[in-house]
Amino acid sequence: MELIEILLMIIIILVFVLVLVVYLIARERELLSKQLLLNKILHLAFQAGQASSWEYNESTKKYTIHENIWESLGLDASKTISVPTTRDEFLAMVHPDDRELLWNNANNTGNVTEGTKEYRINPFMYEVRWIWIRDYFTSVEVKSTRGKRHWIGYVQNITEEKKQRIELELKEEQFSSLFRVAPLGIALFDKTGTLTSVNDKARDIFGAPTIWQKLEHINLFTSTYFNEEHKRQLKQNHSVQVTVNYNFDEIKAQKRFDTTLRGTKKLQMTVMPNRN
Repeated sequence: MELIEILLMIIIILVFVLVLVVYLIARERELLSKQLLLNKILHLAFQAGQASSWEYNESTKKYTIHENIWESLGLDASKTISVPTTRDEFLAMVHPDDRELLWNNANNTGNVTEGTKEYRINPFMYEVRWIWIRDYFTSVEVKSTRGKRHWIGYVQNITEEKKQRIELELKEEQFSSLFRVAPLGIALFDKTGTLTSVNDKARDIFGAPTIWQKLEHINLFTSTYFNEEHKRQLKQNHSVQVTVNYNFDEIKAQKRFDTTLRGTKKLQMTVMPNRN
């Protein structure tokens, strides 16, 4: 009788183990199916958004880049090199000025879990033409590999955006230079009418050789030098021209800003909106 009970117990245990194994296999297949579906969704999203993905496994040192990366980035695949299969191959086509930064990032990924970086690559076979890339990346720690991380990211071609940004920065730099040395006194106001900056000539006109103090107290819409009709026109983005008698003794007494001038000075002011 005891033997039968033992055999029955063994059978129950075996059945339980078998059911558990079947459940785990089914669960693994379900997760795999969901992962494949997610990968397909990401693949379609990348194609629709002119972007491509990559993965890096710290445990296996395997670096995987989307096979259609060049097409996804809007490039002609017939004119580009083969898709890199290792991290070193990828870094080899990165611009020399950006390579050290990416190399350091690649060797210190454990200190960062997600982020964004921009760099240049030359993926072409017969010409040197740098493409600006924006790389979004994140990672997850894989417990089964003793804390090694699995990285995933996606890249976008931002060459045109970068070009426009550089041109805008150049225009801003040119404007800043012209603003600073212009022979006319120029003051800049924000959309609320608050003074934000003045050039060198304006400092001379108002006898303020150093940076003006209390700039936030100077406002077009509260100034007594503009009547209500002027202020209405200014708020409607119209240009206004006025001639005022500027009393520097009063300015000094009220401590509106520091000035070295005294007496009254006639000034012609033209205020116009900057529609850019």
